[in-house]
Amino acid sequence: RLNMHLRTHAIQEANRNIDYLNAEFSKTQIVEIKRTITNILEDEIKKVMLANVSNEFAFKVIDPATVPEERIKPKRKQMVIWGFFLGGFLGVLVAFVRNHFRNPGDAPHSP
Repeated sequence: RLNMHLRTHAIQEANRNIDYLNAEFSKTQIVEIKRTITNILEDEIKKVMLANVSNEFAFKVIDPATVPEERIKPKRKQMVIWGFFLGGFLGVLVAFVRNHFRNPGDAPHSP
């Protein structure tokens, strides 16, 4: 959409420039200025032509995206297994640390 927006904007701007240059061309009688305006008009007409013809006006695809044949990352099975063991290890570690630093008066009473 951005490519289309930029193309439309460029065409509108070039058409405004062409209109202005045509008006200035008809006003002047000096041959050198008419020649310069004609060169500028030619450039603006080329801009309009290129904008209308080119599908990729502002942005060009250098290397199109392709789906890889084999998945590389993330390795979900490995992540789940490591998460399970690491979570279990940290849970046991926290339980031991809390048990170690517990006050003797906080111990559960036997009935």
